Amino acid sequence: MRTLNRAFLAAGAAVCAFTPALASAQTADLSAPLAIEDVRHALTRTSFGASPSDLGAYVGQPRSVLVEGILDDITAADTQPRPAFTEEWPVPVELLFAKSETLGELAIGQQYINLGELSTWWMVEMMNSDSPFKEQVAMFWMDHFVTSFVNHEDSQMTAAKFQTVRDLMGGNFKDLLAAQLRDPSMLYYLNNIENTAEAPNENLGRELLELFTLGQGRGYTEADIRDVSRALTGATVDADNQYIFLSSDHDAGTKTIFGQSGTFTPDDLPQLIMSQDAFGPYIVEKLWKYLVSTQPDPAQVAEITAKWKASDWDLPTLYRGVLESQGFWDAANHGTLVKSPMELYIGFARTFGTAPPYVADFYDLSLDGGQEAFMP
Repeated sequence: MRTLNRAFLAAGAAVCAFTPALASAQTADLSAPLAIEDVRHALTRTSFGASPSDLGAYVGQPRSVLVEGILDDITAADTQPRPAFTEEWPVPVELLFAKSETLGELAIGQQYINLGELSTWWMVEMMNSDSPFKEQVAMFWMDHFVTSFVNHEDSQMTAAKFQTVRDLMGGNFKDLLAAQLRDPSMLYYLNNIENTAEAPNENLGRELLELFTLGQGRGYTEADIRDVSRALTGATVDADNQYIFLSSDHDAGTKTIFGQSGTFTPDDLPQLIMSQDAFGPYIVEKLWKYLVSTQPDPAQVAEITAKWKASDWDLPTLYRGVLESQGFWDAANHGTLVKSPMELYIGFARTFGTAPPYVADFYDLSLDGGQEAFMP
């Protein structure tokens, strides 16, 4: 989190002293002064860890000041340039394999080296950034819209998906969702490159409703899955692994999705899904489980969802809703979530101001812990 200067902290305290908190039955008292355990809890959940200087900056300040500082991180610029391979020409792996199996294997090996470079880039960003909540949110969405490098072994494709998430996670959920339906790594991962009018494949259509938007068994039928999958036919990748929509492979017939009929294409799906009354709670629950506890509170989830919907699905409103909830600040939820290996190592480094002699050491530690970025 970016360090807030003392003048800003004092101003925040003054504002909170004279402005009643917009509270409800499910919203925390944001004017309450922060005890050290509150600061440690909030920063551990949103910033991987809490150094002594972080604790000292916020103890005694209103909760609202800390919440604003956390949310401010989403718009921060990266601290380092992207890995060089992301700006290079794509490696013609298939062409190299055609010339020589050895050349092809070397090209694939380079893709794994590039992936390691991307992973260590992210670890450096998480470790050194003054905006760690940005990295926590990126981790959340990369896990939510899950794909895996091993499905295509193209490091530039993985890097492009990662950058898309980073670019859109501070905007609107509709844009983030639409981008996933055009993401080559997603189309590979859930077999939509095989989804044609002649040979339908329901993997992406099913997961789009079950895992990415509505939640299993909520607000859709098997018939909806079938016709969502038909709408996704023709969404594939070209020879350069870039998104392409092939009308020749698309099922142009009438589909009925959520009771509405039309000749729907992939571009119609985000609006169709997000206009359903069932949309919202599942996403809120997932973020709750990531930042608050393993047991979402239905009343608080409903209130956060209502605020999020009223904002037309603005993502910072979603983040704010969770951070301002009673559940986030409830002492009963302190220390109740299990850290992933990456969170554990990055949190230790940020809390104690340590760093490995070589950045690659952190990458190896994460592998030893059973976690590798971009390869769930």
